[in-house]
Amino acid sequence: VCVSGSFLLDEKRFGVIFGGEIDPSEKGHEGAGCFGNDILLLESSDDAILVEVVPAQHDDWPECRGWSDGDTNQNKLYFYGGLSGDDEHPTRLKDLLVCTLS
Repeated sequence: VCVSGSFLLDEKRFGVIFGGEIDPSEKGHEGAGCFGNDILLLESSDDAILVEVVPAQHDDWPECRGWSDGDTNQNKLYFYGGLSGDDEHPTRLKDLLVCTLS
């Protein structure tokens, strides 16, 4: 499960997706699996969709996570908590993060 939403910026409509489970655990819902922390931007204009992947690059970038909740407001993606780690050391996150998209 990833965090996703849409927003309008400079009269263009964007969809945004952050993180999520990229390799499910063999334990199903009892395990952590493998999570991502990239941002995928989808921009729709003139009946075409442009896709751009923004890979995690910075030390202050949010850690990999899945099973988070979030939403967009104007050009900001808010996401809360989720699950990180792996099957051996799963971690429940309780942080609130804001990503400004420009």
